[in-house]
Amino acid sequence: MKKLPEDSIFRKKSFFVALYSCVGVVLILAAVVSYYNVQQAKLKNNNGIESQLDETNASKTSPNPQIGVSTPADEDLIAQAQSEAQIRANEQMAMAKATPKPSAAPVASATPAATQTPAIEEEKAEESDEDLAAPVFDTFDDDELMEWPVVGEILMEYSTDHMVYDKTLDQYRTNDNICIAAQAGTPVKASAEGVVLKIEETRRDGNTIVIDNGNGWTTTYGQLMDGVLVKEGDVVKSGQVIGGVSNPTIYGVLLGNHLTLKVTKDDLTVDPLTVLVQLSASEATN
Repeated sequence: MKKLPEDSIFRKKSFFVALYSCVGVVLILAAVVSYYNVQQAKLKNNNGIESQLDETNASKTSPNPQIGVSTPADEDLIAQAQSEAQIRANEQMAMAKATPKPSAAPVASATPAATQTPAIEEEKAEESDEDLAAPVFDTFDDDELMEWPVVGEILMEYSTDHMVYDKTLDQYRTNDNICIAAQAGTPVKASAEGVVLKIEETRRDGNTIVIDNGNGWTTTYGQLMDGVLVKEGDVVKSGQVIGGVSNPTIYGVLLGNHLTLKVTKDDLTVDPLTVLVQLSASEATN
């Protein structure tokens, strides 16, 4: 290969410096021209968008969207439409005033049907009250005396203010009733007229009948046989047989066969001997 002469311009450094400088200037100019073109294009696009928006707004606000401005003809049409609408509104108001209001007769005719319901309910309530009315019987007065349900020896007396000995339980305790000796099967009579309030079985007194005698008085009969002769709600007369004496429960077995009688006044127990009739000596032994 043929070598360049040492004094050739291509072998001088100044040549390459000038060459590279020219290339750099050309690149810078190209970049500036390109940036300018891009900005001009953006400006044109923005102007186009703004013009479109202006046209759109003008079409929305203009009565005639095709030309963007209102014409005298359009204004006449609008005025005519408003006048016709006002005329129709006035005619409707006049008709409404002329139309007579409906009378209150239909409402009044419906009122009796509504008032019949309370009346029917009142009648039903009266009927139910009659069904649930308290049984009629001669109430026990405080100055009266009760009959003995059975006649016999007092095996354990009434004692709420002092303790008595209970030989079955082998202890001293209080007692809110009296225990009257009687053979098993002896008829038990109601001591006073009343209504059967409750029939139940307890561990202490076995089969038990509670009778409401009125005026706050109740009588309770215990140690009765199975199959009592009354039911809850029955009205019983004084001296009516309500059951029979049974064998004693384990809580009174050492007392032998007996009837327990408890008397209460306003839910407070009283000594039955204070309200039972006094028996003569012959009656007490029979």
